[in-house]
Amino acid sequence: MQFNEATIDTKASSIYFVYPFTFDIARFDSLNQTIPEAKLSQKPTTVWEPQSFPTEDLLFHVANYLNPTESQISTAQRWKLSGAVRDVFGFQDQWELELTSPQRSVPFAFGKDGKGGDVAQLMLFRVGVGFLILQVQPKLNTIQHWLNFLHYFRFLKGQQGSGVKVQKRRWDAKKQEAFFEDYFPEIAQCAPQNKPKFGQIIKALLHTVSSEPWWKEIFVSGQMLPFVSLYVDNLPEEKTPHLLYKLQNFFHDNQGNDPSPEDLEPQIQPWLSYARGQWFVCTLEGSSFLAVNASIEEFFRKTLPHHLRHQYFLLFLLALHQRFALMSLSGQVAESWVKDEATRLQQFEKIRDRLLWFTARGYFAQVMQREHHHRCYCKWQEVFQLDRLYREVHDEVREMQEYSTLQYLRRLEAVEKERDRLRQEERERLAEVEKKREQERLEEKERQEKAEKKREQERLEEKERLAEVEKKRDRLQLEERERLAAAEKKREQERREEKERQEERERERDRFYMLALREKEEADKQRERLYLQQLREKDEAQAKRDRELQDLAYIVSAGLGGAAILASSAGLLTAGSDQGQVTVVWISKVLNTWHPVAVAISLSLLGAFLFAGAAWGFREGRRWFLDRRAQRKLEAFLLVLKRKPELFSWCDRQQLGELVDCHPNEPRELFEAIADWCEREGKSGIVRELAISEKRVKPDSWAKKHYKTRLRSAISPPTAAQKKIEGFLRLLQKQSDLFDREARYHLAQQQWAPEPDKLAEQISKWCQGERRSAIYAQLLDEQNNLPSLLLISRLEPYAKRLQKAIGRLQPRKPPSLFSRVVDETWRDIEREWQRIKRSPPP
Repeated sequence: MQFNEATIDTKASSIYFVYPFTFDIARFDSLNQTIPEAKLSQKPTTVWEPQSFPTEDLLFHVANYLNPTESQISTAQRWKLSGAVRDVFGFQDQWELELTSPQRSVPFAFGKDGKGGDVAQLMLFRVGVGFLILQVQPKLNTIQHWLNFLHYFRFLKGQQGSGVKVQKRRWDAKKQEAFFEDYFPEIAQCAPQNKPKFGQIIKALLHTVSSEPWWKEIFVSGQMLPFVSLYVDNLPEEKTPHLLYKLQNFFHDNQGNDPSPEDLEPQIQPWLSYARGQWFVCTLEGSSFLAVNASIEEFFRKTLPHHLRHQYFLLFLLALHQRFALMSLSGQVAESWVKDEATRLQQFEKIRDRLLWFTARGYFAQVMQREHHHRCYCKWQEVFQLDRLYREVHDEVREMQEYSTLQYLRRLEAVEKERDRLRQEERERLAEVEKKREQERLEEKERQEKAEKKREQERLEEKERLAEVEKKRDRLQLEERERLAAAEKKREQERREEKERQEERERERDRFYMLALREKEEADKQRERLYLQQLREKDEAQAKRDRELQDLAYIVSAGLGGAAILASSAGLLTAGSDQGQVTVVWISKVLNTWHPVAVAISLSLLGAFLFAGAAWGFREGRRWFLDRRAQRKLEAFLLVLKRKPELFSWCDRQQLGELVDCHPNEPRELFEAIADWCEREGKSGIVRELAISEKRVKPDSWAKKHYKTRLRSAISPPTAAQKKIEGFLRLLQKQSDLFDREARYHLAQQQWAPEPDKLAEQISKWCQGERRSAIYAQLLDEQNNLPSLLLISRLEPYAKRLQKAIGRLQPRKPPSLFSRVVDETWRDIEREWQRIKRSPPP
């Protein structure tokens, strides 16, 4: 039967899946302390957060059972999964989750409406029963998808072809678009291509408490129990029994389409009516609530769904925990029966205590006071057959304990008879032993008299031996005093040598400090020189702006002068009038009669505009021509820098970089500064190449801006790190005698970084090592006095050049023991000689 016309109200509907298990009752308190502190290696936050049970509408003693006070013993605990670790287990809202099955794929999300919330909960009861609860929901609102999801998602090991497919959103930087790729949480330890199962996520959640398996399955292996509340709209009334039948058996869409008439009879089936068109369906495989075409009142669409997710779900869990607690006790009875009698009796004592604890603290006849809640709770107890199961377990425990007690009493009686027989035998044996002991006492007395004579002889010999030992001890003490005096003298010598070595290290640190100050002073001088140059360039720019303002004043003066001349010649352009008016002869007769003052003002303004415009146009045209010429020459200079880098030494590049930094981004000023530098430094080769390259510049290639940035990039002046590296390379080539065998060995073992800045920092740290102050001082001299014509190679990395220079010093092998001893002896001689020279004369 098809339900195509019906839809699901996803806001009111919800699904819980319960994974039941048992654990060792003795571990309840330790688990209660361990679970809130459990953490993952991926994130430092805790995995589980404590959560109290809902106590609304609960009877007082049941509420105390679930949420005891601090003075009471904890009998049940509840935790929820922390929101900070949901993404680790695949419960992320933004991921695409899909249930795969032979019927069809069903997209779903964790939590209510895919918004997270209590997506995973963990409950433990002191009777040894626990629940792992997951809240999931399909994204589509068709009955077919919800039925398929309820049928297949409860299978954790891929039964009946079920599976879970997860896709994670990724960003393609090249295509600038998002895409989804297959993914499965790493904590489950299963790659997406290996067809992962959801049961691996369940195991990962439980393994957060302990790395060892601390739980056992109590239900069907690899299967969960669903608790679903389903709100269906637009469903015909005649199809309602068929849908109830499918929910009762958790059939998928294509299963259970031909039920018998008895299967659709409400009086026979475990359907509990709640209201018009609303039923509870209670089975051993789970529980369902179906509301067909429910009223749109707030109670049925909001309040009742909230009660189903909290109060009714709690009733279901309490009934379920009673069933599994009794099943666990029944299993313990069966396991204990096959053991020996002594162990069996102890086990049955524990089982009886647990049964009594369960009867007193966990077996409730009524949980809530309200009628609907109590009817539903009684229905679950009836379906789960709790009364029958409790009686069976109670009778088993009582009968087997009575039988074990009877056997134990019989065994005690037999043991008592055997003990009496053993006592009689023991008395006879003791009499025999006493007779034998008396004979042994007489023999022992004779042996003692002989031993006394022998001990007297041994005492005399021991006295003589002690006298000899005393003499030997005196001789050894004298030798020990002499040895201690020699050792004290040696320690005094070592302390004196250690003090001298410390003084030498102090002097070495002082030398390093002075060299560091020297290096800092050189850097400060360099920054000060660059700052003064920038100030000079700013002064020159200010002077240039002053000259331009002066030129503008000259232009305005010239325009005003021309206007005055034009105004004085106004008589040549106008004709007089007897009415105090002036007639302009070269204007139409309608507008040619003006006042003399208006004529003078108009001619003055016209003359000033014409003269000033002509002067400004000439000046701007000349400036445009010079800028175009400077742009062409700058393009030629960039071409020379690119094609003839060997013409520029490191000193040239440094001066050019400072020159470009101190000038504004104006082509004419930049080229004038470069031309002045070439003339000042006598760079005739660069001038010739510049003249040749100027002819090769294409007409459309020098219309670009930002010449300052381009020149800076093409010049690439040497940095302080490059100077330090070049200085160290020259030091390795020209002053290799500064590097002893140990220093060369350490250089060969060093891992040099490819980046110049990190490489320079490594060289500075190495040179500041013990007994390397001389190398550090020479390095500062070399980097500050590099030849002005030195060319910095850009074809070969610095790290490779440094490795080659170190390789030319000596083969990469550690110094031999003899070499180290010789070097250490020579250093000791030098320190002793320095100490003698520093000591005052006698």
